[in-house]
This record gives sequence, structure tokens and C-alpha cells, in this order.
Amino acid sequence: MGLDISFNRKQALQAGLKVSTMRNGSAEDIAIQEASQYDDPEYLAWLKREDEVIEIPGVALNSWGKPRYTDSGSSPDHENFCIRANKYGSIYEPLTNWLKANNIEWSEF
Repeated sequence: MGLDISFNRKQALQAGLKVSTMRNGSAEDIAIQEASQYDDPEYLAWLKREDEVIEIPGVALNSWGKPRYTDSGSSPDHENFCIRANKYGSIYEPLTNWLKANNIEWSEF
């Protein structure tokens, strides 16, 4: 069961949450899409776009060696981070434990 966890960006950054940006697609992904006869401009734009990513404390990098992405509702100009997490998956417990340890309130929806 998926859910979103929302928490205050400023408090999380002050507590040491690591944030960076990362392009959605590799150079190879982009080249394949550009050469495709089934060109999808929206998908190509998404591959080329850089999105904000966070490293969830206590969670290993994903299988590609990259940090977890924030949900699409998050951006640097929003007050909160919004992370998609399965309540019984690998992200929920480490994230909520870290938030609790740093006295950061969160909401789930």
C-alpha cells in the first residue's frame, strides 16, 4: 500500500538531510529515445530534466546507486518534502524513525 509522507523541508535540511539534483535519464537513455521511431516528446523531456533527490537516512542507495527521489509534489520552492513510501516497504520505517529522532513532525496521506 503506497502513501505519501510530507515533512518540513527547512527542519529536515537543518537536521542534515542530504539533497541533490539528478537527471532522470542517462545519456544512453536519451540517445535511444532520440533515435526511436516512436518518439515521445514528453518522455524525452522527462529524461532530460533534472529533479531533486534526497538520500533517505538509513536506506541504501537504490539498485542504480542513486538516492531516492522526492515525490513529484516536491521542489526547492515548496515548504515540505513529500516522499512516496510503502508503509511495509524499505523506506517507511527508516524515514519515520529519522524524522522522530530529529523531532520533525510528518503527515501521511
